[in-house]
Amino acid sequence: MLSMGCLFWFNPENDIALASGSPGFTPPKNAAELGLRGAMLPWWLGGEDDFVLVAEDELSASRAFAAELSAVFGPGPGVVSSAKGVGRAVPMPWVWSPYALRKFERVDAEVTPADRERVGRLRWLSHRRITIELNRRLRDAGLGEFPPLPVEVTDTSEIGRLAEEWGTIYVKTPWSSTGRGVACSADTPVAELARRCEGTIRRQGSVLVEKGLDKVEDFAMLFRSDGTEVRFGGYSLFFNARGASYGGNLLLPDDEIERRLSRYVPRELLCCVASALAAALTELVAADYRGWFGVDMMVCADGRGGYMLAPCVELNLRFTMGVVAHRLVSRLGEGSKYSRLLVAPASAASEGALWLVPRNDSYFIGLV
Repeated sequence: MLSMGCLFWFNPENDIALASGSPGFTPPKNAAELGLRGAMLPWWLGGEDDFVLVAEDELSASRAFAAELSAVFGPGPGVVSSAKGVGRAVPMPWVWSPYALRKFERVDAEVTPADRERVGRLRWLSHRRITIELNRRLRDAGLGEFPPLPVEVTDTSEIGRLAEEWGTIYVKTPWSSTGRGVACSADTPVAELARRCEGTIRRQGSVLVEKGLDKVEDFAMLFRSDGTEVRFGGYSLFFNARGASYGGNLLLPDDEIERRLSRYVPRELLCCVASALAAALTELVAADYRGWFGVDMMVCADGRGGYMLAPCVELNLRFTMGVVAHRLVSRLGEGSKYSRLLVAPASAASEGALWLVPRNDSYFIGLV
């Protein structure tokens, strides 16, 4: 997907690793299991010049699975358990962090001092406070009416004040994603929310507070950075399982997603926001990040019988399941019988489902 071959590594646990900032981070058991069982997922992102990194004891089975996929869907990345013999393949984790750097060093991938400096900066660019800056820039561009800016809070007394002002609020930890680290005052009393935040503020320095919105649609704009410039790359339409926890993606082409969204907000607004975000992200992140990433958004009811765009709910400076869905729509082509990409317990795999990773008893990552 880039001019030089890539060495992909699926490390979904890395969102948690960002909070610690430690290369010696030990992932929780369930996160490590998802990473192990989903290791072959980047196969769908790469091409013949790329490689996917898997555990040594999974190598034989993963290569057999890759051969099955290639026979049906065409050639894809090679599968390796070490960077030896892959030439100068560029390390390409699902998420960058000091933890990811150590992983690549351990498998003999080429990691430079510049990589270490860039990863240090990426940790701070992945802090949720960047949504304040991006939302401010979009507001200053005069593109339309948007929800109130998020507020970074270091004193828990502010949580009660914001709840009084806004009603329902969401409280988010600085480093987390995919629905983790998010709590809502509709589910938890404000006093309890504030008490829980004391520990987060002590460990991570702050929390982010956002006004609760009357959500109609969850979606994301996808972007791609080449290290110099960020360009808009398409859309992702997703849905949640429980609360704010990711459930899956609809497999729809960009023009269909845009058509659905334009029932609520003008296409022109979507195009202007995409252009403004690409310019802002070029300035803020392009020099330190290469690859695909996503900006989560919402369409919400405005309380006056109309709709409003929330243009930057979260910046996911990493690969996302939306990127995978976007690539799959192109790869499967028109007429595909599959309509949804799911990440769920293995029991959710129905008859006729397409497993994107080898079958296992823990996690289904596939299409239905």
